[in-house]
Amino acid sequence: HDVIGPPGVAVEVDGKTALGPRPFEELPWPKPQSGDDGPPYAYAGRGAGGPAPGSVPSTGTARILVVVCNPTDLVPVNPTTVRQDVVDNFANVTTFYDQASYGQLSVPVDVTDFVALLEDSAYYHRANGAAGYPNIDAAVLNQLMAECAQGAVDQGFDLDDYVVMVAAVHLPGLGVRAWGGWSSSNFAYDDGAGTSINITTANPLGLIAQSHTADWGRSAHEFAHNVLDGGLVLGEDVYGSDLVDASEATAAPFAMMGNHDSHPLFSAFNMVQLGWYDSANVARRDWDRNPFSEEFDIVAHDLTQDASAARVHIVEIRITSGLSYFIEVRQRPDASVPNPAVFDENIPLGVGGDDGGVVVTKVVTETLNNNHQTRLITLLQEPRRLLGTGESAEDPLRTIRISVVDDSVQ
Repeated sequence: HDVIGPPGVAVEVDGKTALGPRPFEELPWPKPQSGDDGPPYAYAGRGAGGPAPGSVPSTGTARILVVVCNPTDLVPVNPTTVRQDVVDNFANVTTFYDQASYGQLSVPVDVTDFVALLEDSAYYHRANGAAGYPNIDAAVLNQLMAECAQGAVDQGFDLDDYVVMVAAVHLPGLGVRAWGGWSSSNFAYDDGAGTSINITTANPLGLIAQSHTADWGRSAHEFAHNVLDGGLVLGEDVYGSDLVDASEATAAPFAMMGNHDSHPLFSAFNMVQLGWYDSANVARRDWDRNPFSEEFDIVAHDLTQDASAARVHIVEIRITSGLSYFIEVRQRPDASVPNPAVFDENIPLGVGGDDGGVVVTKVVTETLNNNHQTRLITLLQEPRRLLGTGESAEDPLRTIRISVVDDSVQ
């Protein structure tokens, strides 16, 4: 038998006693995905789920369930007001996708009342660590989503009515990025002390974990991880925060998968990938080393898709099967009109403060052999702003020049 006592564990066998060299320490119950010693958290058939890029169709209806929840030590003083802020935040997400898709993707959102979580904020939040922090602790994501699923079901929500579930955790004063782009059809947790959750849905739910104060751009960005399928090699994100050299993320100001909190539209590549432009509005040319010159009339994304046969929204120059250049026009919205666009209000202005101009991006979707980090989408042009009349983007290796002839055509 074992006897707990200083300075360590004493083991007595047949009248003989041996004393361990270290004191006995009773460890707390480990977090479910931490990998620390302790009993397993498991149910038969249960899996943690995995990344689910492209699992939500880009057209039709994609209903989101947002579960507002709070740790034991951060109960909101006015839960009604906090919940309404979350409702208003996701109303912008709905509007963004309606406008960006020309009404082809409807994203209705339901928001629960507050769900009381089992543990305190120190349990769910991690202040620092590897890339991605400060954030909700990845070690508790399965537990968190299980608690949210149970809380939603207890309030009468049917999880099978939704394609994405969001845990909006009340963490005032704490830095939180977010997690998104994974999925699960089973939500299970057992703390060994009376709490047992085991809920299975008919289809996997895309999952997001974020702060209750997350900007709507963050929410739209995380939702997009379940709609986009990135490139063949590189992921969908084009921001700089996880790069050794953040300056490599040159297209971030023009991409929802980049600087999402400044509310840009998706980049041209993602817009084509999502299928929201009619085929007639995407002009494609293959580079074949032979000299050629051609002019295009390109129009910016407005609230209605352009119907003129003489104009397009996007020009793609396909260099190889895994490398293309995309040309588009971007325009800050006119805030003076009723119901203006909610996107692109903060894109970098052109020379002289022009609020509209050309953006040329380079997109890599196959193997890229280099010795530094990069992104799927980067700017081909040198200025990290809108290009205006007389300016150009160049590929000297292939002697390609993309010039802006006139940026004032209406």
